[in-house]
Amino acid sequence: MLKRHWGRTLQQTAVLLCVGFNLHAGLAWADTAQLADLETWAQTSAPSVRLAQAEKDVAAHRADAARARQGGRLFGGATVGNAREAVTDTVSRSYQRAQLQAGVRWPLLGSREAQLRAVTEAEQGTAARQVRLRAVQQEAVHAVRQAYLRHRHGMQRVALTQAFLTEKETIEASLERRTQAGYMLPAERMGLSGLFSSAETLQRTLQFTTQSTLRELSRLTDHSITALDTAPMVWPDACTRSQDVLAQVDEHPSVQQARLEVDAANQIATHLRRETVEAGVSLSQSVSRDFGGQPGHSTTVGIDLSVPLEWKAHRDALLGQLQSERYRAESQLELRRGEFLTAAELALGLRQIRQSDQSNAERLLLVAQENLRVAMLRQQRIDDGDAYAKVLNARYALLQAGLQWVEAAERLDLATAELASWSTAGCAQAITTPHSTSTLRPVLLSLMGNPFAQASPPPLAPRQASTVSTSARAAEVHPALGWYVWNGPALLQTPSQLKALPPGTQRVLVSFTNRQLQALVEPTGQQRLTQLVAKAKHRGVRVELLLGEPTWVLPAGREQLLNLIKSARHLPFDALHLDLERSQLPEADQPQWDQGVLDTVKAVRDITPWPVALTTHYRELESPGFAQRLQEAGAGELTAMLYVSNTDRVFDIARPLLQGPPGLKLSIAQSMERALAAEESNFQLGKAAALQRWNVLAKQLSALPQFSGVIVQSWEEFKEARP
Repeated sequence: MLKRHWGRTLQQTAVLLCVGFNLHAGLAWADTAQLADLETWAQTSAPSVRLAQAEKDVAAHRADAARARQGGRLFGGATVGNAREAVTDTVSRSYQRAQLQAGVRWPLLGSREAQLRAVTEAEQGTAARQVRLRAVQQEAVHAVRQAYLRHRHGMQRVALTQAFLTEKETIEASLERRTQAGYMLPAERMGLSGLFSSAETLQRTLQFTTQSTLRELSRLTDHSITALDTAPMVWPDACTRSQDVLAQVDEHPSVQQARLEVDAANQIATHLRRETVEAGVSLSQSVSRDFGGQPGHSTTVGIDLSVPLEWKAHRDALLGQLQSERYRAESQLELRRGEFLTAAELALGLRQIRQSDQSNAERLLLVAQENLRVAMLRQQRIDDGDAYAKVLNARYALLQAGLQWVEAAERLDLATAELASWSTAGCAQAITTPHSTSTLRPVLLSLMGNPFAQASPPPLAPRQASTVSTSARAAEVHPALGWYVWNGPALLQTPSQLKALPPGTQRVLVSFTNRQLQALVEPTGQQRLTQLVAKAKHRGVRVELLLGEPTWVLPAGREQLLNLIKSARHLPFDALHLDLERSQLPEADQPQWDQGVLDTVKAVRDITPWPVALTTHYRELESPGFAQRLQEAGAGELTAMLYVSNTDRVFDIARPLLQGPPGLKLSIAQSMERALAAEESNFQLGKAAALQRWNVLAKQLSALPQFSGVIVQSWEEFKEARP
């Protein structure tokens, strides 16, 4: 009965997971908000943005007022007075006079400089408020992204707990029957039922949290947000690359504002030096009326001058003020630059830590899945109370591991968004990928369903020792793996290395130097190669010749390649693989690469008996029509160098490439190089976790008919990695 109930609800579980992990590319409700909309709304409607905009408007009006106050000023006045003036030595005249005067006064020297300084200060205030507005907009957008990510991962947690609780009543009824039948003690039943109680409590908390993030987004955007299209966020490499982020120091608003103050201090200094002497020139016209006498008028041009009595002390104080203001502004600029660099370096370091945490969480998730798989297999063979309890406990442990993985993924996404907020190089708007896959998809869709089904899910990774049956091991699925083997002579000397190749290996690309290849032409070398190829074929592995030299795409170097192939084309290789990369050419020759590689592939195809494949950077293959031209030139397979350790990102890049011309195979090159960063290489993960990632990637891409597997750079580096 329990199995019948599980079968009935498996579809419900899948739907819940699809909602939580955004697994269906076409799942987009009409009333859901997109991240791009949220960011646009936040830039104009966030409360902090509206306040900053108002402050900017106030500063702009102040600047307009300061500009309007500069230059000449009108003045006027009226006077009425009693006057007594001498006419002769013995005669004087007394009278009353009314006078009106109007004129224009233009400031000179210090007075004019004071006006200019006021305008400069007002304009600097406007520019500072503009920078402040941009900073507040960035902060609002960053807050939206943080809330968006918390909501997205919160929905994943809700979906996990909901999937776990789907058959709560059925399982608890089964536990009750087993207890009554004597297969289980009451205390054991209560303990197993407590797993569901814990999940229900967690679910209520998670649902409240997700609603809180929606309310926060509504506040930040001034829009009613009731649902989100929570597609994953991706960033250009420049947003997270150390040198690119640190190079943005002078573009950050806090640094720009400090630089504005330095420039303003220098401009104001030129005005303050001249403000000691105040002066002006005026032009006025007046009319007068003597009561009892005749009216009169006058036109006057005047110059006025004003100097402080303590002019020397005033001058010295101004010079000290200038020096102190400049020093303060320069010190503040240096402080802001240092704060930016320190914070950016901390953000870079934190992101690396979060990447490591996510890798660890992913390994724990794989362990939890394997534990559940083993428990399910044992329960199928020995259906007692203990085995039943172990399955339910393992299922709950998988739920916890899934929640821990989501927590690690959320922290990594938040750390990446924080790092992107420090850069303005193409990071102003986040990019979402509705078709991106999730690490949880292959894990949880297969295991959060019926744990008591007859058919067990395939294991995540090859296992060195297993207690499962031979039939279960035969059902294991491995990726179509290939390996770049750069030390060809070492493989020839010890063909037993073939036994160490991981399950799923189907090809090795073996490299030889010109001299080593000529040695293979000799009878002894050819015999050893034939033995190696035979042993490889016995294990289902193809041996392909790998040749790489960037100058072979140039006319001067192409003939050397052709002569080399002619001398070795009778050797029993299964294919010829060329490694030709534009970036390895001298910069002056790189523009010739496109046509040069086409000519080289065509020339090689004309003389070689083997199928021809080409390894190059994936960006070359993104050029419209280039893959088809390579196919027309004679390439039967292209290998895209996609040195990205995040499988979701690899899938997003590789999928358009796999929609190339019909009949053209495409494989993906992944890195295991120690020298590369964790974002580019899987070396730090170790062998088992790296194989698991490639397994997941191969499964995701295997639905596309042109996909021909994953090729790892390189076999030598893989052997040196930790287990």
